[in-house]
Amino acid sequence: MVNLLQMGALRVVWVLAFTLCSGASYAASIADDVRDVVEENIAATQSEDMTRMMKTIHSSSPSYQATMQQVPALFQQYDLEYELTGYDFVGVTGEFAVVKVSQITRKVGGSAAFNDNELELLQAFRKENGQWKFWSQSVLNMNFFGQ
Repeated sequence: MVNLLQMGALRVVWVLAFTLCSGASYAASIADDVRDVVEENIAATQSEDMTRMMKTIHSSSPSYQATMQQVPALFQQYDLEYELTGYDFVGVTGEFAVVKVSQITRKVGGSAAFNDNELELLQAFRKENGQWKFWSQSVLNMNFFGQ
């Protein structure tokens, strides 16, 4: 027969296990949601759809206006192909989700010179209207390779 102390201990173990599983499930859900944003941004950028691409960026992001001003010229000068080669969910801190991504960018057309490259980026995301969106990013590493 199980005594009250054992029942209490079993409840604590069950609650702890449930909390840990729920936390892992919650983090996995965020990781999936943020990866969807990364993939949508890459697809929109590759298709040179400015409106679609800007929907992946938080409207209060420090880089929002600069992106709106600089990307149209990029689209005019180059036809680029993007490939997501790595995605690691780092975690959530406060209101930000953080990921490390690797991507390859190759020139497939356009008259301007371009160095194909592989980037490692640390990216921060913040929710806007219930959706994760790009907030900022830092380049961790950039490798150039032949065309």
